[in-house]
This record gives sequence, structure tokens and C-alpha cells, in this order.
Amino acid sequence: MEYAFLLTAFAIPAMMGIVAGGVAMAKDYQEARGQLLRPLP
Repeated sequence: MEYAFLLTAFAIPAMMGIVAGGVAMAKDYQEARGQLLRPLP
């Protein structure tokens, strides 16, 4: 019972936050890469 409570109260929201942060970082990386690889500054 305690493990199920910890899983639902902490682990799942933490995993969702990590995934959301990863998506945001990937988007920022793609934008920065696009800026760096442009032929003209």
C-alpha cells in the first residue's frame, strides 16, 4: 500500500516533469542548431 502511494504521489509526477523538461530541451537544441547552421549570420 505504501509503495503504491509513493508511486502515484511522487514517481509519476516526477517522470512527467522529466519528460516535459526533455521535450523543451530538445526543442531549444533544434532551434539553436538551426541558428548555428544557417549559411549567413
